[in-house]
Amino acid sequence: MKKRLFAAFCCVLMAASLFAGCKKEEKKTNTGSVTLAEYEGLRVGASLVEVSQEDIDEQVQYCLEAYGKSEKLEEGTVQEGDTVNIDYVGTIAEGVFEGGSAEAASLEIGSGTFIDGFEDGLVGAKVGDVVTLNLNFGPNYNRTTTVEGSEQEISLLNKDVTFEVTINYITRTKLPEYNDQFVVEYYGDYDLKTTTEFEEYLGQMLRYNLILNEVWADFVEECTVNSYNQAEVDELVTQIVEYYTSLYEQQGVAIEDYLEYMGMTMEEFKEQNVRPAAEDTIKEKMITKQIAKEQGIEVTEEIYQREAKLYMISDGFETIEDLEEYYTKEEIEFSILYDLVTEWIAEHVVIYDDSAEIASNTDAE
Repeated sequence: MKKRLFAAFCCVLMAASLFAGCKKEEKKTNTGSVTLAEYEGLRVGASLVEVSQEDIDEQVQYCLEAYGKSEKLEEGTVQEGDTVNIDYVGTIAEGVFEGGSAEAASLEIGSGTFIDGFEDGLVGAKVGDVVTLNLNFGPNYNRTTTVEGSEQEISLLNKDVTFEVTINYITRTKLPEYNDQFVVEYYGDYDLKTTTEFEEYLGQMLRYNLILNEVWADFVEECTVNSYNQAEVDELVTQIVEYYTSLYEQQGVAIEDYLEYMGMTMEEFKEQNVRPAAEDTIKEKMITKQIAKEQGIEVTEEIYQREAKLYMISDGFETIEDLEEYYTKEEIEFSILYDLVTEWIAEHVVIYDDSAEIASNTDAE
């Protein structure tokens, strides 16, 4: 659940999951080993882990949005946050310009996807309306275009433009009502029955996240890797390189060309950038598993189903089986184990009164 409550945390873990999708091997002569630093009784100042009601309210909103249902509206008025399906034609002084027209385009109002004034100009329009927007590309829109019948490049810098926009339909997300019934329906597996209990739980999770931000990275740094499973490291290096190769290909750039531009060979990229990242990922994985072993932490089937359900909903999958086709079950299980272990760490951190330290630092300034 914590992965879905804290976006930054989620991104880190999902990136690790993507890269750490290990293929099972029948035999591993060296699974790697790590010596843990002291992890019980880590200390954090109380001022660093304070959670406000505003923080909790933001998480409540996030949870409501996770269970929102999209509705297609063929009548109604465009509001901020809606996604509209539109046809539009853009015209500059020279005529209809290349790249300025589209049909059945999807645009989220408020996303800032289009130039200033475009999205705001659609707020209040109704389905079926044709809206005329007289705009300007502005001083930072340093692009060029052409118009029909001419190959001459025209700068759009500070260029006036008129868009004729037709509103085809609106897609709006309807959020569930926030009450005790919502808590029981969606978070009853956590033994939560009221909004008060739910917000207390969210506050606790937020506090755990703040605690981990203070202690986890330093703790991992202090742990010592005795040996790596080199086959696992090599496999992860390959996966990361494949990921970046695909990423650059989607942008129309060969990774070899990019590396040449950066003055680096593929081998240098692997050894200087990718391999250290792979080793760091595997180190954290070994640490997580070692703590779980020492403290008897495991992902039971009940816990797996509970957490996987939340991952499924947050990532937009219809079923847990669909989730397991995108990520493997092994990846999901480790992600859940990571959550359980880091939660255990946070629960056992000593929170101390740091007001005297703050006062001393203030006086020193």
